[in-house]
Amino acid sequence: MIEYSASKTYPKASTTPPPVLSHAPIQALQDLERFCIQGDLGRFQSTLNSSFIGDSLHDSSIVNLSGVTIQAIKLGRTCFVKELPRHKVPLFPVYIYEATKTKTNAKDILETLFENGWDINYPMGAMDPPILSNALDDLEMTTWLLDHGADPNRRCSIDFTPLSYAVEHASLPTVRLLLNRGGDVTKGQVLHHAVARDSDAVKVLKLLIAKGSTD
Repeated sequence: MIEYSASKTYPKASTTPPPVLSHAPIQALQDLERFCIQGDLGRFQSTLNSSFIGDSLHDSSIVNLSGVTIQAIKLGRTCFVKELPRHKVPLFPVYIYEATKTKTNAKDILETLFENGWDINYPMGAMDPPILSNALDDLEMTTWLLDHGADPNRRCSIDFTPLSYAVEHASLPTVRLLLNRGGDVTKGQVLHHAVARDSDAVKVLKLLIAKGSTD
């Protein structure tokens, strides 16, 4: 996501892997990464099914497979990404973020993550709205997420929504799309954010006021 400019108190979504609570054997992790790069699904699956990995996955801690998961997502390896939730690998916001930015099979990977429990409208962080906000620089991806139930009005712990972000940073066609798909101008302090646009601020402000915004 682009840095917020309306207020420096809004942090950027973290894209660092989750903290490591437990380690799978280093060699097994290296093998998984290598098989993922090589596209060797069979050996990837057999390594995941090995006792070394299996014991780590079923003890009281979380195995350190975050690096492997992120690598599979960045490479667009949908089949590899599908294997990880089957082994109860937990989902973290960074995986969803990386999936929107990958150049290959992004939608298939997102579909897999949604099917395995990630709520498309779950905030990416305490002060970071759901994943729709991270995709607004791509009109096609934005449309796809809306078609899959993304809510332009879903806020995080502060009054900040995907529409808030869009009126400050996204293109005018994207802003119009969100408004046409249920964007609520009475939420998210949209006028406040629209004023901070680098360009087309007057056009966006007029559009929001015409839709009933008064904040």
